[in-house]
Amino acid sequence: MIRGMSAQYDGVAGQYSTTEEMPLRTFVEVPRVLEQLGELRGKSVLDLACGSGLLTRLFRQRGAARVVGADISEDMIRIARQQDSAAGLGIEYLVHDAGRAPLGGDFDLVSAVWLLHYAGQAEALARMCQNVHDSLKPGGHLVALVPNPEFSVQPPNYARYGITVRLDERVGEELQRVSLEFHTQPPFTVRTHAWSMNAYHRALWRAGFRNISWRFAEPIPEGVSRHGADYWSFLLDSPHAIVLRGERVG
Repeated sequence: MIRGMSAQYDGVAGQYSTTEEMPLRTFVEVPRVLEQLGELRGKSVLDLACGSGLLTRLFRQRGAARVVGADISEDMIRIARQQDSAAGLGIEYLVHDAGRAPLGGDFDLVSAVWLLHYAGQAEALARMCQNVHDSLKPGGHLVALVPNPEFSVQPPNYARYGITVRLDERVGEELQRVSLEFHTQPPFTVRTHAWSMNAYHRALWRAGFRNISWRFAEPIPEGVSRHGADYWSFLLDSPHAIVLRGERVG
């Protein structure tokens, strides 16, 4: 299933890069991931599913000594390299399928924003988590952003944030197929999954992660003051994502 991700994004990489400006990214996803990653100065960081490199560039700007961005989409990596060339940050970008193999094994931190949910079977999810684990040093941490598993309770309304979520099909107790429509110009849709928390925890534990924790991705105070509490009401009632954190202990 991860292989289908490349075909979905290669044709819409330009539109996807414009989502970097959405308040949902600026005041929810990016700061909450950075918060969980902690101090970056002097660290080696792998950004899996880096897309057009928004977070990858921030990691370098926040003092990471080595930053590698990897994505399965060649078009995404092309845009990321163009951005890096303009900024002169010296980031290494690779076309890489995180579902097939680990990258190295000497990273202090791995960021996996909108990656793990592209696994369409339990074994694929376990293999992806194992590859992430094997990319880390002992004591290193993974921080991942994935769709809220509670999507299945009620279809959420996120149109004001530039995205529509559609619940397509339930596949057993732990897996829901989901479509995400981004309201860019022109709009585009990607198809993915929402796994249960038990499924994520089991796959991460099986891979060797410990001290696994999670929290809802909610707007930071600056976002609330900038846009108002009413703007964020749908997201606060039903957060669109959770942030997972796990440690490689050995």
